[in-house]
Amino acid sequence: MKPGPFQGRKHGEAPYRTVVVHGGPGAAGSLEPLAEKLSERGGILEPFQTKTAIPELVSELRTQLEEAEPPVLLIGHSWGAWLTLAVAVRYPETVGELSVHIDNQ
Repeated sequence: MKPGPFQGRKHGEAPYRTVVVHGGPGAAGSLEPLAEKLSERGGILEPFQTKTAIPELVSELRTQLEEAEPPVLLIGHSWGAWLTLAVAVRYPETVGELSVHIDNQ
């Protein structure tokens, strides 16, 4: 089964080697300024999550990573940090580096 169109934004030009993953509900697009800044150095993917259960979210992000050239740098913020950790554990061959920020406020 071929994946559908990429759900999210692409910043800069391919190859996409960095992926920024935003925080939880209501935060879609919150990392756009970071993605724009980082795209000065290379292609950045900013995927949007559309699923509601954790296993489906992990699978969805893994599918979205097919737009990138592995191994990728995953940058996660808040809920996105947890999601990137789950993807890195489940699909270590895809992830080269991981940067997470979990906001406790």
